[in-house]
Amino acid sequence: MQTQLTGLTSLRFIAALMVVFHHVMDFSLSPIHPEIIQRGGLAVDLFFVLSGYILTHVYGDAFRNDLSAAYAFLSARLARLYPVHLFVLTVFAALVIASALTGHQINTERYSVSGLLSHLALVDAWGIGPARMTWNYPAWSISAEWAAYLAFPVLTYVTSKARPSWQFVVVAMAWIVCCGPFHLARRTVDFSVVRILPEFLMGMLAYRLLPPTKKVLFANIQIVALSIVIFVAISLSIPDAWITLAFVYLIVLIPSADRLAGSILTNRHLISLGEESYSLYMVHVLIFGLFYGALRSFRHVWAPQMFDVIAILLAIGAAKLLYHYVEVPGRTYVRDALAFREWRAL
Repeated sequence: MQTQLTGLTSLRFIAALMVVFHHVMDFSLSPIHPEIIQRGGLAVDLFFVLSGYILTHVYGDAFRNDLSAAYAFLSARLARLYPVHLFVLTVFAALVIASALTGHQINTERYSVSGLLSHLALVDAWGIGPARMTWNYPAWSISAEWAAYLAFPVLTYVTSKARPSWQFVVVAMAWIVCCGPFHLARRTVDFSVVRILPEFLMGMLAYRLLPPTKKVLFANIQIVALSIVIFVAISLSIPDAWITLAFVYLIVLIPSADRLAGSILTNRHLISLGEESYSLYMVHVLIFGLFYGALRSFRHVWAPQMFDVIAILLAIGAAKLLYHYVEVPGRTYVRDALAFREWRAL
């Protein structure tokens, strides 16, 4: 079963890379703006659906009869999220303090005390404070994930009491109807809970409808065709709601991949990058800020797109270090501190 899901680990890296390409253009000295990069933030929706799918695979049976395992589950998820989140925030804070002490001007709106506190409490995307990006701004999605994790035990218990097919249809239809008018797939710090919960729920229900044990016919052909369709749809500005539904089906297809598609998705190097994708997602803006800040001290920069590539490679390298020296040991430390050992954090 676990082998069937390794392709989804690779998918996590591909999604993280889409976000990284999207954000590097905010720093680039000569940005390019094809639609596929401008809409790279949609990869976060892929993360949200994937979270619901994977967590249902790992923890879905635990809450079908009672909710007593909720503490263990939430402890595992906190151990997964918080060490890297806290480390990167600490580096940001250290840099801001050092800049203030050396007389540099600080963006007080972005680096506010209230913003820092909301990040530390994982509530910056709950619509509680001002709707503006602060500190390590990609972490808004971690706040949204935490909201979904808090809801997951109840969602699992409730959805297990009825057929998943009609539940999925209802949630998918509600998503299609509401996504455009309420800009759900564009929400970040402006109450992105309404973005993640339907997507997370679709991932949960998709797992129950087509678990990895059910092989999908012609999965390899469908994966290639659907990937092309998603690329074209994003490039042609097809509405966000339909892109998300395509992500749902892509996730369902990947466990059935074999031959060429399967060998690519289960490549050990790509899987390793997938395991490090959370660290990449969390650290890339910090790396970009430092790299392009240093680069702007030069009067003339030759071939600026080459430096964009270098910045991305530096972010991937930093993510590897962060994964091995902060994420993995930090996960173990938090789990032990919470007296929790019997669940594994993905």
